[in-house]
Amino acid sequence: MVDAHATTVGTPGRAPLARRTVLCSGDVEELTVVGTELFSPHRLRYRGSRARLSATPVEHAQLICLQYHGESVVETTEALDYYAVHSPVAGRSVVTFGRESVRPPMGGGVVFSPGDRPVMGWSADLCQLAIRVPAARVRAHVSMLTGRPTDGRLRFRHLSVADSGWISALRTMATVADRHDAVVLPDRLSGRLLDMFLTALVLTQPSTYADALLAEAPPPSVTAIELAAQLIDADPDQPWSLARLASETGVSGRSLQAGFRRYKECSPMAFVRERRLELAHRLLLDPAYASTPIAQIAADAGFPHLGRFAAAYRRRYGVTPSHMRKSAVRAAN
Repeated sequence: MVDAHATTVGTPGRAPLARRTVLCSGDVEELTVVGTELFSPHRLRYRGSRARLSATPVEHAQLICLQYHGESVVETTEALDYYAVHSPVAGRSVVTFGRESVRPPMGGGVVFSPGDRPVMGWSADLCQLAIRVPAARVRAHVSMLTGRPTDGRLRFRHLSVADSGWISALRTMATVADRHDAVVLPDRLSGRLLDMFLTALVLTQPSTYADALLAEAPPPSVTAIELAAQLIDADPDQPWSLARLASETGVSGRSLQAGFRRYKECSPMAFVRERRLELAHRLLLDPAYASTPIAQIAADAGFPHLGRFAAAYRRRYGVTPSHMRKSAVRAAN
């Protein structure tokens, strides 16, 4: 089931809901099946009749809004194999991790790490935003920020105080998802939104890797830099990000940044932009693309925004893309 329009929480200052409704139901079995698909296996005790679950894919993660409209207890039956956060925008919740009990405040949240087996109690008026992120994606992002490999020992403190940095990032993601008309957010936008959230989470939520964030990154490897450059050269139109390049080359984002500055005299993303401009330039000069709209050429080269592409192209080549195309057509005739 898909909403015909965006829905928002009516109280000022509260976060919007994830846009697309996955399920509206009061059936415990249905809710358990869908909840398992969105999160993980669990047992559900539910006193209500109109629960609503909404979700929006954000890259490989899921941005989720939970409204059960009835007192609920969710008991996970397997240890989590992912990272997740819950942030209430209305109502109350209590989450227990063995002997630890967490009551996230309004404007705060709770953070889950792999290995956790939480039991969650939710009030009937609870509405909360959540995001579930694959463990590998979080660890790759932490490796990028710390400059060191990240293993399964990465764990976050469970309780988050009100107005933590990642809460704002989560709500920004929800706002974008709520306002976007497409069924699925564009890949480039999804990746950047998820990077923004993960950076805020890692930098503001205490974790076992907090000290590593301040440590000096290891020296860059010229081999890794050349590998990254080859990957970009081969497919400049791909949705490259610092996190993805770090994952592909097996080194940290900080090392890549230092290495590109040392060996390429630019940042990794500046290198990507330059190769995309070169690709667009070749397409503009290619007679086979003479009738292709310039906006399509920009998109094919990895530039989703025509105006920014045109400005970057003019800075690089001294003329507008349309002027370059007209010159190429005249030369061909």
